Amino acid sequence: MTSEEKIYWRKGAPPQSGFSKNHQTGELEVGVSFYRFPTAESFAGLKNAAWYRIVGVEVGTGSDGKPVVRVVSARKATQKEIEENQPKLPELEIGKKILTAKGEYLIIGKNKELGLYQAISQPQGHRVWLSASDLDMVKP
Repeated sequence: MTSEEKIYWRKGAPPQSGFSKNHQTGELEVGVSFYRFPTAESFAGLKNAAWYRIVGVEVGTGSDGKPVVRVVSARKATQKEIEENQPKLPELEIGKKILTAKGEYLIIGKNKELGLYQAISQPQGHRVWLSASDLDMVKP
């Protein structure tokens, strides 16, 4: 791998064209969509599809505001790789405010079994569940 290439995860094989499709508009993205970890809250109808380990380079931003990659190589991930790359839920204090890439939250609870924190978005006051991937970008 080169210094620009990183490992990403995708549910289902990446499109052979090298471009994901925006299913709302029908337009192609500038690369392939991915996950940073082999866990996801939604698989857009691909719950039974295999996880793929992708080596790629970020090339832009998709219509959902998330980065997309140019795929260098892709293969089905092994169960061991999936298990070893599960994100670890950081230890956060209940009652503490945190700032993430998605916004500011007040932590109000933790579900260890599901690996989620319950939080209230600030200042909107919406109750949300935050996963380890949501908390990957906690800012000091």
